Amino acid sequence: MSIRLLCLRTSLIQMQRQTVNTFLWDQLPRDHWNTYWFGINDETAEADWLWVDGNKLVGGFWEEGEPNNHIDEDCGYIVKTRKLERKAVTSWYDALCTMYWPFICEIEM
Repeated sequence: MSIRLLCLRTSLIQMQRQTVNTFLWDQLPRDHWNTYWFGINDETAEADWLWVDGNKLVGGFWEEGEPNNHIDEDCGYIVKTRKLERKAVTSWYDALCTMYWPFICEIEM
């Protein structure tokens, strides 16, 4: 099942601004390897990252060396770990879209 289908009547969160990315990251618990899907992918065209609303990614908060498309990775996720050196501005990775991880949805008010 597509992770996009799991956000019933909402959509996966789009963190298009640093303030939103940092706010969300600050809410996540520190643990061994906390991963959460959010609303970005390059399933349509490799390396052409799009938000779930169809807008093209400008910039981003990728970890160094990411996205790397290792084994056809097309969906983005955010990570927070116990390492205090890890920062919100380098917290994105790409992975196979079929991984069973939690996801973060948003609803427009």
